Amino acid sequence: MMPMRNDPAGDKGVVRWARNLAAAGLLIFLLAGLGTTLRDVLQHRLDVFPEPVTWSSFLTGRTTANVARAMASAPVPVAAARLQRGISWELLADLGPHVRTGCPGWLFIADELRVHPQRAKDLSARADVLARVHEALRARGIALLVVTVPDKSRIEASRLCGLARPTALDDRLRQWNELLLEHGIAHLDFQATLRDAQQRSGQPMFLRTDTHWNEAAAEAAAQTTAAAVRAQGVRPVPEQHWQVYRQAEQLGDLIRLAGLDRWQAKRPLQADHVQASHFKPVDADEAAPDDQELFGDADAPNIALIGTSFSNTSNFGRFLEQHLQVRLGRFAKDGGDFDGAAKAYFASDAFRQNPPRLLIWEVPERVLQLPDAHDHLSKLLKND
Repeated sequence: MMPMRNDPAGDKGVVRWARNLAAAGLLIFLLAGLGTTLRDVLQHRLDVFPEPVTWSSFLTGRTTANVARAMASAPVPVAAARLQRGISWELLADLGPHVRTGCPGWLFIADELRVHPQRAKDLSARADVLARVHEALRARGIALLVVTVPDKSRIEASRLCGLARPTALDDRLRQWNELLLEHGIAHLDFQATLRDAQQRSGQPMFLRTDTHWNEAAAEAAAQTTAAAVRAQGVRPVPEQHWQVYRQAEQLGDLIRLAGLDRWQAKRPLQADHVQASHFKPVDADEAAPDDQELFGDADAPNIALIGTSFSNTSNFGRFLEQHLQVRLGRFAKDGGDFDGAAKAYFASDAFRQNPPRLLIWEVPERVLQLPDAHDHLSKLLKND
């Protein structure tokens, strides 16, 4: 039997062919990315320079950061990222850096489980910011009520299964409550409200595949807030009654955050399907006017609500209007974190022309210890 011999020339040919194929594939990918990006830029569907390019913005890196964010939103990078996320989920059950899996069908945002190194300092800094804003508002005759939404992983701890919530986060709400009490700031922590509602109903208070609370929780929190508003002695105006009807909706922001909202997954990953409430003013033929239009009007609301997507998702703001039988100025901002909505509101004509008698500020627990807490708000109020 003749021994088998290696064929060095043949091996080199295979390697050369594989290298050429990989190079050709990479070139095609790069050309496709360049072509589709240029097309979207020329058709004004992709804004590479969302803000004016100045020498200062160039030196500080804002210009290049804007370009990088725009390029990441181009068609080919988006499609490649979606493909990578889908393969990771199918093969490894991995949802990426922003989403964690709990019990079957339950998803949690990773931000709730992150322990920040300077958490005590930043928590205290945010309480100090609120204290200075509180003083600035009080000087204008405006009362402040802070309402804090506890983490989904705190309220739905029984749905975590093998997902661990760090014990370092256990005292976060208690410390926050104590700091606000020390500063004399009126404050509601919805933890007890949600636990009581959960115990009475035997149902979850948060959506399975969404980071937000469900309508049962949002309405319970609105009832608690309405009682606190009445205790403040502020008579809400203008009076408004509401009709409520329900319509099927699909919610699942954590599926979108994981990059799987357009992926036909073989692994079951079903978004929440709910009967969401929709509100219509009684004796009104048309939809409610825009909140920006209400301010500057003689019948402008004297209560304003700022905050995050928790004020919009599951109708917390609308339920509050219903329980107060009033129209609110609703200025919450999706993705606003701690003070995004406050910055926009304090700089708006709505605030300047018709400041409210009471400002309700909704804050999610998970943003309380984010790094780099800075006070721009009290300066904005002083400069107004």
